[in-house]
This record gives sequence, C-alpha cells and structure tokens, in this order.
Amino acid sequence: MRLEQADEQTIACGGHVEGHVPLSDVIEILPDGRFLLHGRHADLINIAGKRTSLAYLNHQIAAIPGVIDAAFFLPDSEAVDGITRLCAFVVAPGMNSRQLLAELRPRIDSIFLPRPLVLLDQLPRNATGKLPRNHLQVLFAEKVAHVER
Repeated sequence: MRLEQADEQTIACGGHVEGHVPLSDVIEILPDGRFLLHGRHADLINIAGKRTSLAYLNHQIAAIPGVIDAAFFLPDSEAVDGITRLCAFVVAPGMNSRQLLAELRPRIDSIFLPRPLVLLDQLPRNATGKLPRNHLQVLFAEKVAHVER
C-alpha cells in the first residue's frame, strides 16, 4: 500500500486497497517513506494562520498533573471582538485557572491558550464516555456566551 497526495487530500492506494481511497486524516508524507499523522480534517483548527488539532490540545491539557478531565472547544460563532477564541472546560479539583494556564503555556503555542478556561466538577460525557460537540455547545452557551455579551 502507498500514500499519495493531491492538494491537501491524502489517498491510499495499491496493495490490499482497492482503487484510490481518500482519507479523512491530515498526513504529512516524509521523504524516507514514513509519514506523520497530524489529525483528522474535522479536528483541525486554524487561528491566526496557525494550525493544530483539538486532539493534540486535549492531550496536552489532560497531561497536566491534577487534571482529571478536560476538553478544548472552538465555538461556532466569533467572539464580540471578531476573533474566534478557544475555550477549555477542565475538571481539576484544587487547581485554579491561573495555575492551569501556567502549566499549559510551555506545552502549546500561546495563540491556542484557552480564553476562557472554565473549571467544572465534571464534563457532560454521555453513557459511552464520549463528549458530543452539542453537549459542549450547550455548556458553552450556559457558562461563557452569556458572559461575553
């Protein structure tokens, strides 16, 4: 099997793959035949010309000692000042926003620091442990959106 790229689309073909199969992943093909998986197209965010994935950001914040659960969220609408800002919902008993941001700052580019960072007792996970986007949207509306106006 091999990977080919056309524009920003990666295609798997050859070997056991029948035909040319477009992938939903963002993949960087390296010169030595290896590749880097950067995330899924639906997971990538672009702020001020810089790109990262929500999965990467979630991994970085969850790796902070004391964080039990966390999720970054990019709202559908722009903030009042016309700039889209990332939000993070975090379960970290005994920690405050300032401590969390100090731990997060060396791990990620400052453009991706959450504004705001909302501390919660728990995240609204469903019965299977997933965190549906619509649950985060409701949480954002309850905890953040009404404050920005």
